[in-house]
Formats: sequence, C-alpha cells, structure tokens
Amino acid sequence: MDTLKTHLPPARNGEYDVIVPNLDGPGQFYIRETVGGGMAEFFGYCRLVDGSKNPAEIANVFQKQGDVILAVDGIPASKKSFEKVVAMIQRSSMNKYTFLRMGDPDIALAPGSSEDEDLSSVQRTFLAKQHLEEEIQCLEKALSTREEQIIDLRQELMQKRQELQETNLQ
Repeated sequence: MDTLKTHLPPARNGEYDVIVPNLDGPGQFYIRETVGGGMAEFFGYCRLVDGSKNPAEIANVFQKQGDVILAVDGIPASKKSFEKVVAMIQRSSMNKYTFLRMGDPDIALAPGSSEDEDLSSVQRTFLAKQHLEEEIQCLEKALSTREEQIIDLRQELMQKRQELQETNLQ
C-alpha cells in the first residue's frame, strides 16, 4: 500500500486519511454536526450488535473526536452541508470501503488549506487501487480466520469420534 501512497496528493498539515470497511448492519462510527454548524465531525465508534469493537475501532483509524470530514471517497465535503455529507457516507456504505480525508479543525481548515482545493483525478485513481488493495487484505484475513476455524472444527470432530468410539467399546 505504501507504493500507492506516492500517487495520492499528500495530506496537508493536520489532515489524514481513513479507510473504513463497510459491514452489514450498523455503521462503524458516529458523526455529528460541528458546533459552528455546516460540517460533519467524528464523534465516536459504534459497537457491533454483540457489544464488541468493530474493525475501525480496533484499528483506531480516527485520530480524535472532533476531527472534521474533509472528503468522502475523494469528493470534497468541507463546503457541503452536514446532511449532504451524511448522504455521501450513506452512498459510500454500499461499497466495500469508505475513504475519508479527515482533518483537525484547528489546523486543516486554516486559510490556504486543502478546503479550497478539489481532489485530483490522480487521487480518484489512487482510491480505486487502494480500495482493491484493502479488499484483498480483508479477504486474506478472512481466509486465514476460516482456515483456523476449519482446523478447530476438525479437532472437535476427531474428539467427538474418539468419544463415540470409547462409548461403543463399553
């Protein structure tokens, strides 16, 4: 993934990029409208139905509560209403991943920041590549987990067969 980062215009001071895998069911993070209004900010992580941490929280992808959403999937969001940013994130949740450019509101929104710049087509190409690479990593992790589950099931099956055999001998 580091080789792809060279194609992405670098995040400016106070900015960082977040990739959130989209799951079936509830979202992975909460946003709210900023106190001054008009922007969306990270408010916290959502828990899974069973109460456990979701992948975004486990990876601690957001730097801190109150960071603002500057772009969703490469589309600038800093000049859009809160409702439009919510709609952008909802549309993005139909994809495997949501890409967010986040920013510390005290630094990233200062004059001369990327708020005034559109993201380039190079960045859009990068996003597509990055989404695919992240998807591959998630699939590899899922495969590894499934392989471990198969090993556990085989061991349990062997144990049950052993118990059955011992029962038949008595």
